[in-house]
Amino acid sequence: MNMLNHPNVLVVQPVTMNAEQEEKTAHINMDTSSEIEKIPFHSLKLWNGNVRKTGSQDHIAELAASIDAVGLLSPLIVMNGSNDSYLLIAGRRRYLALQELIKQGKLTEDSLIACNIVSHRSDATEISLVENVMQLPMHPADKYEAFQRLSDNGLSLSDIAVRFGISESAVYKLLKLGMVSPQVMQC
Repeated sequence: MNMLNHPNVLVVQPVTMNAEQEEKTAHINMDTSSEIEKIPFHSLKLWNGNVRKTGSQDHIAELAASIDAVGLLSPLIVMNGSNDSYLLIAGRRRYLALQELIKQGKLTEDSLIACNIVSHRSDATEISLVENVMQLPMHPADKYEAFQRLSDNGLSLSDIAVRFGISESAVYKLLKLGMVSPQVMQC
């Protein structure tokens, strides 16, 4: 596989180009060769170059609850390290949530984690930056509609709260907000 298996990464494959075209596009043809492997959690090490420094600890309990409920939906992105270890390039918050699940006894240090292993020729800083910068928060109206669908499909407020690591009152308030005028929701 010659591209990261991640929705926020676009890899442009070169076509036949002249020298001028190659020079203009050289920066977008980074080698992002990768493969997905299951790696024991204990072999994963935090990389000091991760670009997310502030707020990486925020809402870890909620993320852990979500991973516990539905699994790890996006693999961690790692690079080969030393001594049979892997450096975590992107996915620090997911890593911390998995670590929380280990503390809770829901996973072990030997649990196998889906990881996308990128080549050492890849620009780790750029991958870490893309992972963090290209994400957009959901619009509140979209969030309401998704929570409403869960409720309509039979999940109780309690079930929704547990799956997302939030309080039942937060779920209730979000669903209540969705009852405002459709014109307001479009703002």
